[in-house]
Amino acid sequence: MQLSAEQHQQLLWLTWHSLSSVEELARIQHKNTKTIWRLLHQLETGNFISHVVLSEAHRIFRYYLTDQGLQYLAQSLQLPSPLPLAQSYPVTRADLQARLARIDIHAILSTCISHLLATSPAGSQLVWYQQPWKEPFRSSRGQQRFVVYDALYIVRTPSKAHLHYAISVDLPDRPFHSREDRSFLTHIQRSQSTPQPGRPRPVFLLLSIPARYSFWADLIAPLPFLQGAIGNLLQLEQINEQIWLPLKHLAHWPRNTTQLHHLHSLFPPLPPSSASLPNTSISPISIHSSDQAPCISRSLPVYVGADLQHEAQQFASQAPFKQAHLMLEALRGGKKTQIETAAMLSLLLNQQQKTILSWLTRHPYLGDDDLLTLLHPGKTDLRLLHRHLEPLIALQLVQCSFWEDAPTQRERNRYHVTEIALRYQAIRHRRSLTSYLHPAPSGSWQQRGITLLHNQHSHTCELYRCIRAIYALASPTTYSIMYWKNAQEAIRWHQDALSHKIVFIRPDAEFIYQLPGNTLPQSLLIEYDRGTTFFREHIAKIEAYGDYQQTTGKHLPPLLFILHRSHKRKSIQEAIKEAEARELHIFLHSEEEIHRYGLQPLLADLLNTRFP
Repeated sequence: MQLSAEQHQQLLWLTWHSLSSVEELARIQHKNTKTIWRLLHQLETGNFISHVVLSEAHRIFRYYLTDQGLQYLAQSLQLPSPLPLAQSYPVTRADLQARLARIDIHAILSTCISHLLATSPAGSQLVWYQQPWKEPFRSSRGQQRFVVYDALYIVRTPSKAHLHYAISVDLPDRPFHSREDRSFLTHIQRSQSTPQPGRPRPVFLLLSIPARYSFWADLIAPLPFLQGAIGNLLQLEQINEQIWLPLKHLAHWPRNTTQLHHLHSLFPPLPPSSASLPNTSISPISIHSSDQAPCISRSLPVYVGADLQHEAQQFASQAPFKQAHLMLEALRGGKKTQIETAAMLSLLLNQQQKTILSWLTRHPYLGDDDLLTLLHPGKTDLRLLHRHLEPLIALQLVQCSFWEDAPTQRERNRYHVTEIALRYQAIRHRRSLTSYLHPAPSGSWQQRGITLLHNQHSHTCELYRCIRAIYALASPTTYSIMYWKNAQEAIRWHQDALSHKIVFIRPDAEFIYQLPGNTLPQSLLIEYDRGTTFFREHIAKIEAYGDYQQTTGKHLPPLLFILHRSHKRKSIQEAIKEAEARELHIFLHSEEEIHRYGLQPLLADLLNTRFP
């Protein structure tokens, strides 16, 4: 079968950009989506390509080469076999499964790269793309280490200059982990300070959301020589526009937004003489189809294997308890079986189910109404939730427990994720397993932090009821919640000036919120008081907040005490006075007020408060 030049071009793009969507391929090639869909449909009918169906922002088909497509392309390029393609490009089954296992990162990168290419100067050419990318560097002890970026992207401009970008994706639903992320940034700074002869260091680009900028600002503050920029991944369609903030200015976010720049104005292309590219044997973009149709052998070497979507459907047809057993064994096994299982789960789970897992990973013991409010604001029908939640329970990704002191029967069910789900989340988020799990005394594995939440179960569930009300009463005319940090993510620490010990302040939660007509995110710390804390304990807690602010010189966000028992207001006010916390902005509101009005009473107080 002879393919047209346009069909052949799709095979070339899918060689380098496997698991691309119709929209992304159309954007890169500046073509109509209907034209690209027609070409892909023809190729799939001829068994040159296949697709998987993924539930992302909406239902998306992502395409990849089959073994027949690989052999056709290899012969059209006059290669002895598809082996050079399989060795050089992400086209094998293992490559596809690695991308599917981290499909959220892959989807963001695909969107990012397609927009970068589509908006590059006319005549620009993609000469290198690798996902992920390991950048070697020497540690302070002279040992070779690697910084692992999510992708490396190099483009040649019409003037033969080069743009080198090393991209890292900060997924919005990924839990904060200061130690791991601080190590990552420290390694980047070390890598940038020890350039390799003859090869420039790529520009570090971090894709995140504004609600998470303050987290990165705290980590970057002690790294004055770290170079790069952070951009809003919610604005990828404007990626070459004024959305980039240099990392050196991140400490001033959100007060200074005048530092946003175009990417090319921040990091001009490298002149041809100073740009050195990684070694590559084949450049698919520059290769054109031959005049003669390749002869496809009946006996194909297997690089891709069976249809990925069909294999996932076969797995799903097994009994749920058998699936759960197989998944747990595989996720406890070697890296190959871990990636295969994570890829399978990415195909089996829809976006709502992945969102449920993310919420429960960061906030164990959420209830039915909590999850319903977070996923479907304003809805009360639990069937909207249960149609996604029940399959997760059947697969043993989620377990149900009970809140014995629940005020209503409807609030009794409480959910948390299992070891299977946490192992999947670690792979999906590209985190170390120990960020999510630790060995329990029984010999099994346990979610980090869940024991403390279980020991104060009523406190946790009652706090969640207040947070649910805050979310439910948010509106375009009052406030919107951009991010909810759990107690672990909200921790701050400093070194005591006298004892030199590390001192922590531990609010129960932190909100990043936004007011109408104001694009800048603002923070709010939450302390939920059940009325069981003694007067002296309140003083010690408030003094710790004051000491942190005085020692670090950082102004803390306003602190909201939610009072389960209103009569405790006077006692806490006296504790604030005793602690001499004049520089802190502390507000007291009853649980009843929060359930009725959300954050509106607090926002009224804030309007009458002067901040430094």
